[in-house]
Amino acid sequence: MLSGQLEELLDNIKIIGGDNFVGLYLYGSLVWSDFETKLSDIDLLTVVPANINDVEFKHLEQMNKSFSNKHQQQWRDRINSKSIG
Repeated sequence: MLSGQLEELLDNIKIIGGDNFVGLYLYGSLVWSDFETKLSDIDLLTVVPANINDVEFKHLEQMNKSFSNKHQQQWRDRINSKSIG
């Protein structure tokens, strides 16, 4: 189930970022095999080049918020998705 949600996020990032997409990085307890389904959060970092324009960056931030809101029922404020460039 989680892998499908991560794929959804990655697809959305690629649509918005296009060639400006560098990578989507998962970090935190899920990476370190310390993840507890009912307690842990999901930490994601979207990386784009520093030369991305403000409009594209705002779209990524809005997409991150929409993704978190969409999956709020299941994860209850436990999806941390940020973008840096």
